[in-house]
Amino acid sequence: MIDLTTVAQAALVLFGAVITTVIVPCVKKNTTVQQQKEIMGWVKIAVAAAEKKLTTGGTVLLTILNSDYGVASDTLIQTVQNTIDPAENAGEGYGLAPIGHVVSVKSAKEVTVTLKTKITFDTGYSWSNLQNSIDTAVQDHLLELRKGWADTAYLVIRISQIETRLLSIKGIVDIENTKINGSTDNLTLGKYEVPVFGGASA
Repeated sequence: MIDLTTVAQAALVLFGAVITTVIVPCVKKNTTVQQQKEIMGWVKIAVAAAEKKLTTGGTVLLTILNSDYGVASDTLIQTVQNTIDPAENAGEGYGLAPIGHVVSVKSAKEVTVTLKTKITFDTGYSWSNLQNSIDTAVQDHLLELRKGWADTAYLVIRISQIETRLLSIKGIVDIENTKINGSTDNLTLGKYEVPVFGGASA
């Protein structure tokens, strides 16, 4: 196994040598005093970056879910944080993040979704014997939304889509007056929010 620390140190020494013996003399020979000042300023930035001391740059918020598309645990958040950009060396390039970019890892937040609706059942069917099917249909829909969360700016729980899924259940004839969290409007979540099922009732 290659000792990457040794390789990195050697690369840094070589980088510094190139700047000292090649770049700096060339700059002094072929530029004006004003140009030298401007160029040398960028050289210093390059050296600082090579030494992993550059802490300016972008700050990135990395929002994650767990493997089941649910809220990430503290352990998972810490593991990802240490892999991408360890907090104790934020922005210094010790993780996968580029030098100068501070990454903060957080979990998406849960928003509980409750459903109230008036259902007309076929003969022999009722809430009591279709409750599990209704719950499963809504849960599956919310799971589909969570799976697409990373590719969507804002998740929207649409009443029409829920009603369509409920109408596909054998024994349900009609559905009306559906409310999500007490409202007849579609529910639009925040950028870092995902829906979780909170129950369905009449």
